Amino acid sequence: MAEPSTASQSTDDEEFLTPTEVIRRMTVAWQNELAAPCLMPTEMDLVDILLDQIKGMEENIARQQEKVQLKISLHRMELQRISYMTSDYVRARLLKIEANPRRVLAEHERRVAEGLSALLDDNELEFTKNFVNAEAQLLGKTVLEKSRFLREDLEIECVYVKVVEEDVGEIVLQDNLDPNSEHVIALNKDEIHLIPFVPIRHLVEQGKLQLL
Repeated sequence: MAEPSTASQSTDDEEFLTPTEVIRRMTVAWQNELAAPCLMPTEMDLVDILLDQIKGMEENIARQQEKVQLKISLHRMELQRISYMTSDYVRARLLKIEANPRRVLAEHERRVAEGLSALLDDNELEFTKNFVNAEAQLLGKTVLEKSRFLREDLEIECVYVKVVEEDVGEIVLQDNLDPNSEHVIALNKDEIHLIPFVPIRHLVEQGKLQLL
């Protein structure tokens, strides 16, 4: 069964993405989102592309003949896998937003002001703002001010990462036992490290490291 072609708008120019590449990128985004201790930059454009693919695949399946029943079953399994991945990705992001919408909103606005990749897409941004307003009305300003201890302390979060690109270089980490000492870790391709999240977050966002 032929898959529909897709295209996605990159930051610089229009980039053609094959269905296979879209699924690969969505898989990486999904795994990173599940493993990251905080909300990662949005990849909802990939979700939109995959939803179109799913619709096209469903239409193709409906046109198949009984003589290719095994092929239809295999395509249905793939369709279910893609549907689960996209739904779970969206669900994971919503849970993180709901856990601390004010922090997410502030982080999104900071990233946009600094010219970094957006934390939220337009729909997520609207949802977050509505959630913040609803929370404020329900709990009141005083309660919210006293609940700042709920903010994530990302400085102490460690994650497993795999180096997926060549020439990533080295990263310098402070020694927790001796503030005056540092550790230098070489990030060689295919290596796996347990490492603090904050110093390598930008490398994950650049696609050089993948969270496990």
